[in-house]
Amino acid sequence: MNKEYVSDVFELVTNLLYILYGPLLMFLGYLYIDELQGGVYWFIICILVGSFIFYLGLKGTARSIKKFDEKEKGKVDSD
Repeated sequence: MNKEYVSDVFELVTNLLYILYGPLLMFLGYLYIDELQGGVYWFIICILVGSFIFYLGLKGTARSIKKFDEKEKGKVDSD
């Protein structure tokens, strides 16, 4: 198996986990809005950080898929 391929797949999986982690962080902020002393401020911070992590996951996933498409296009052209 090609090391470059494994690296690309690992990058894609990591980005997909970011997509899942962002909304999870937002939901946890909502759950702990009454539990923590910060209250609404904690919730706002969780929304902002979770949205940013989700955005990074989307951006990275799009870049990874584009990289896979370019490699597949190169394989088809070389055949």
